[in-house]
Amino acid sequence: MTKIVNKTRKSITANANGTKITVDGYFDLQTFKMKPISPQFIDQLAEKLIVWVDSDEDALIFEEFFKLTKIYSANFYEWLEKSENLKRAHEYAKSMLAIRREKGGLKRKLDPGMVQASMPMYSKAWKEMTEWKAKLKEESAAQANNITVVIDKVPDSPIVKEKKT
Repeated sequence: MTKIVNKTRKSITANANGTKITVDGYFDLQTFKMKPISPQFIDQLAEKLIVWVDSDEDALIFEEFFKLTKIYSANFYEWLEKSENLKRAHEYAKSMLAIRREKGGLKRKLDPGMVQASMPMYSKAWKEMTEWKAKLKEESAAQANNITVVIDKVPDSPIVKEKKT
């Protein structure tokens, strides 16, 4: 059997019994070797993601999952494009992290400023609100004109005495 590792496509091509088979692969950070992946591997990764976000109450940053699984984020996002199950698990994990982060900020367990700055990465609603605010700010800056207000001298009145300077 001949094995050729294509580093640009991250795939493994093998000749077995005269047939050519190409399987996606990834560089395993534990073994430092290319490993083949299958649809079942991706589904297991999706399950692992859901279990992780549901069971680890301290999980606040999505990238922690890459540390746990020892996979490159680039590989994960490439697989995300190909797997509906992984997409669903990813959206679920982001929403659970968003809830946890927002509650932490509201209860002052987390720095509210830091939470507010990073929430658009986890919550679609926060992202839309941030974009809306930026658009309003841009529109108001474009409309900003210098306005000169001229106030005529108020005549003296017996009720209001002249201010002595």
